[in-house]
Amino acid sequence: MKIWGVTFSYETPGERVLNIAKTVYKVVEERREDAVAKAYADFSKTQCFSDLNLSIEGRVKTTANIITSSKIKFPELTLQNDQEEYKISVRISKDGSSLEYIVLEE
Repeated sequence: MKIWGVTFSYETPGERVLNIAKTVYKVVEERREDAVAKAYADFSKTQCFSDLNLSIEGRVKTTANIITSSKIKFPELTLQNDQEEYKISVRISKDGSSLEYIVLEE
């Protein structure tokens, strides 16, 4: 199984000539077609889908990409002394919902 990022892009009414909104889903499926179908099944039930008549052919652009990894952004230490003396590492929290920073002395 793979994690897919499925994005639906569509025009919305507004003051500017071109307003583009995006709705992004992260879904688990083996094949791209199945990932798009799964995300579309939910997206087609949303209020904006019906309000903007997005069921009309060509009103929604769909992209799907496999998500293989994500970069971890570490906080940058401001003081030079701290940068030289400490190193920051991470671990996954016990409940698996976040990353916890660990400060290590060099």
